[in-house]
Amino acid sequence: MKYYARLIRIEVKSSIVEVEASSPEEASVLAADAALNLAPDDWVDMAREGEYAPVVDAAIPEDEFDGMLPSAVWPRTAFALLRADLESMQGQLLAQPWMFSLDGLAQADLADDWVEEVHELREKGVAAWTTSTGGDPLQRLGALVLRRQRPA
Repeated sequence: MKYYARLIRIEVKSSIVEVEASSPEEASVLAADAALNLAPDDWVDMAREGEYAPVVDAAIPEDEFDGMLPSAVWPRTAFALLRADLESMQGQLLAQPWMFSLDGLAQADLADDWVEEVHELREKGVAAWTTSTGGDPLQRLGALVLRRQRPA
């Protein structure tokens, strides 16, 4: 059977803008405002080749696809952004405007799905770290704390 698949490729671009501000918070707001006026050529690719894989958004059988307008066939898709500082290993969710157009129940439902997948990633990371360091990290941490609390 023949299928048509919609692929999505994420592009990460950056730009530097100069703003006059009295605080980092104010500078962030002014920079976000300035971004609205930047030309496409003001943005440069930030991601290295292979850092972001294409996403298969949907696969539709040929018999459902024939004769339909693309907007009627493909699901409406939006993306959440998770920011990772690879130096400090700090992360955050960067809320997008579309998120605020959803009702509270839809926001909660999506967040539950994301939390579940992020939790699985965390568990895999902990398991890999535990295996690579040889032992239960909580036991190792507990032993370290006890050693530091003993008098010399």
